[in-house]
Amino acid sequence: MKQGLYVEFNLQEQPHQWWYWKDDIVVESGHVKKLSELSSALTKTTVTVILSGLHIQHYSITVPPGPLKKIIPTIPFLLEGQLLKPIESYTFTPLEHDNNQLSCYVTTKQILLDIECSFAQSTPPRYRVISDYLLLPYKESEWSFRLNNDLCSLRTGLYQGYTFSNKMSNKEPPICLQLIIDQAKKIDQLPDTVSVDAQNNDIDTVTKWLGVVTLTRTLNFI
Repeated sequence: MKQGLYVEFNLQEQPHQWWYWKDDIVVESGHVKKLSELSSALTKTTVTVILSGLHIQHYSITVPPGPLKKIIPTIPFLLEGQLLKPIESYTFTPLEHDNNQLSCYVTTKQILLDIECSFAQSTPPRYRVISDYLLLPYKESEWSFRLNNDLCSLRTGLYQGYTFSNKMSNKEPPICLQLIIDQAKKIDQLPDTVSVDAQNNDIDTVTKWLGVVTLTRTLNFI
């Protein structure tokens, strides 16, 4: 259930859209140029800052056995070969830890600093940063997919998801989506159902893209 203030943080110097939720209903909404323009009445509780999944990467890595507190300091070095910038440029947030598998989010420190600076207050309100794909519905054995203009968002687990560009030809699925599908097939983790949020004129395209996922499964358009 959504409660409180949600703000979509825009890195392109465009206004940030916000919504105030109460019992899963939007009761107020608007736009601000800086987060500091949000009224104190709206920010009394924890603010949820929504960041594009293009800037919050989810990784699953194999880690050595041992307690989590000893594993956490090694995460940057285990991921170093997969990152474009030096590890000092990133913040690493560990999530699930199951036997020798650990999942984590990776975000650049600069983006988190931009968010904090946008509040422009000596004592900014309490806030958390989440990826846009975590706003998609989650059910076990189900994926949620959203096509929004040039971006696709896909949620594949409780914490796992992806956001990627859709600027290529609609005749073929985006490369990132195809890679996700291929990996899920390889480890036998294709979903039973894919719930899709798309415009009516995009449904045929999305059905073609995801048909390889669903096979005899069901596509639910939401």
